[in-house]
Amino acid sequence: MNTIVDLYQADGYQAKRVASTSGGEYAGPCPACGGEDRFHLWPETGRWWCRQCEKSGDAIQYLRDFRGMTFQSAKDYLGVDLPERPRAARPQTQPWTPPASTTPRDLWAGKAAAMVKWCADQLHSDAGAKAITYLTGRGLAREAIRAAGLGLIYPAICGGPVRTGALKVKSTWTGRAAASPGAFGFLRAW
Repeated sequence: MNTIVDLYQADGYQAKRVASTSGGEYAGPCPACGGEDRFHLWPETGRWWCRQCEKSGDAIQYLRDFRGMTFQSAKDYLGVDLPERPRAARPQTQPWTPPASTTPRDLWAGKAAAMVKWCADQLHSDAGAKAITYLTGRGLAREAIRAAGLGLIYPAICGGPVRTGALKVKSTWTGRAAASPGAFGFLRAW
């Protein structure tokens, strides 16, 4: 059988015996880093170690690292027959399914539509008379204002935050503004 020292010497390296304890210890140049006496081999245990590059292993690892063999080919080369390791059965898992969508798209769309309608009603009420006068003075016809769905958010009417029943719009601004359903924002403040 090939000992670790036999493999090492077959690769053209000279191993010098440096100790006789535990079956002996040999040293020589490292095949990886080239250190002259840092590569140590222990034939009794079949192990090796380089004090410079910190590589270590057994005969199989030696063949893998320094001769480029695969684990299977190194095992076959050395005539090592390793027992099969039983594989643990994998637990059966349920296939992943995404959770049901919780996006409140329809809810938000409904509340936004209610807010725009409420704003349009405010614009066409007595409270929106000044805003209508302003908009018609800028060249917008009443039919165009209705068709565009323009509205008025006027927090002073509600005495604070605008409450529509659909949305609550907290406002720290106490002025007036026109609301548009397309942008759902403010067109003009005065």
